[in-house]
Amino acid sequence: MSKEIIRATEIDEAEGIHVQRLMPAPRSQNYGPFVRWDQFSVGPSASSVRRSESGCETLVYLWSGALRHEDDLGRGTVIAGGARCLTAGRGVEQSETPQGGVPVRGIRLSIDLPRRLKKSAPACQQVYADQLPVRKITGGRITTIVGDGSPLASNGLLRCQELRLDPGATWQENLPDGYRGLVYSVSGSAAVGGSSIDDGEACLFDDPGKYRIEAREECRLMCCLARTVL
Repeated sequence: MSKEIIRATEIDEAEGIHVQRLMPAPRSQNYGPFVRWDQFSVGPSASSVRRSESGCETLVYLWSGALRHEDDLGRGTVIAGGARCLTAGRGVEQSETPQGGVPVRGIRLSIDLPRRLKKSAPACQQVYADQLPVRKITGGRITTIVGDGSPLASNGLLRCQELRLDPGATWQENLPDGYRGLVYSVSGSAAVGGSSIDDGEACLFDDPGKYRIEAREECRLMCCLARTVL
């Protein structure tokens, strides 16, 4: 299995907004079709942030707090445990504002859209925590954010799960032909195919076949597969 370990860069994006940015960063501009990966923390008093997106699909998944968004498609609020998937297509202007007086923590990732979808009309999907399927496994649990059983669709381009493992627990998944994989450690140490990752690190891999994850301590991991052959 071809693997690479990369570490996120600490960035203060704006007042009250701290980001651990895996990509784009000086040492890892992208890992196509992954083009952005941020673990973010937004203070409750942070100002609204305006974003312009096009040609990509962006997933926001929250662990705590609430994030209100307003854009060309309307408005809504992502709440802890929930997620939003925005297919920007030909372009979307949006703003995000923390709500509820508590810090907002989560993951934001973007994948590049194939040429046939880059000029498509923007579309948005949003789900609450109780809509996402959770599966118990030996020594842990898996929350499927995008993929089998989740109401969030991603044009068949992305599969994304949150994996929580107890020390010594293992999990194995298959990387299909035409996909690239990324396992990111939000907290804790784990081994992916024998290669270690710690907080703020990711293992990138692209050889088809089974890959094994082993928790070396209690850990929370984001496991994502993105389609490269369209």
